[in-house]
Amino acid sequence: MGRRLRNKQVIWILGGDRSCGNETHYDVWCSMAEGLRKGDNDKHLGTYHPMGGISSSKFFHNESWLGFNMLQSGHSARNIPNCEMIESDYNLKPSKPCLDGEARYEDHPINWNPENKWFDEHDVRQAAYWSVFTGAFGRTYGCHNIWQFFEKRREPISHARTPWKKVLKTGWLLPGITLRRAGLRL
Repeated sequence: MGRRLRNKQVIWILGGDRSCGNETHYDVWCSMAEGLRKGDNDKHLGTYHPMGGISSSKFFHNESWLGFNMLQSGHSARNIPNCEMIESDYNLKPSKPCLDGEARYEDHPINWNPENKWFDEHDVRQAAYWSVFTGAFGRTYGCHNIWQFFEKRREPISHARTPWKKVLKTGWLLPGITLRRAGLRL
């Protein structure tokens, strides 16, 4: 894969919302990273996407293939202090860039329970501001309905409730911005 995508603009993100788990898992992730680096002649950045409440630094900070730390502040509560996680990563040696790769998703039930209500645009923006103002080199955005391409005919994951195409067409994500105004069609 590294060889095939050598000349493409990619960032290798290993893990996919997983814990490193144990030494065997650690060895697998490191072998994958080293294989990608060898295949692409070490041309691309690489990182690791951990489970909620954890940073890649917990497992891989000192690995040469880890170009930047990625944390997942997650979906368990409002006001998760992702700024503290980012600050902690920046205090490690050697210093590496950091970002919150999975903060509160818009319209995700808080702690996966609809009785707690859903994260809204305030929660999403708060996580973004806290991470970037702490020094994160970027941020990611997620919408609970879109990542799973939720449609009413499918079984929802974690209480998804709005069809993903409706979210895009109505501008629900970013009030006032519809696909048509952005020059896109669905």
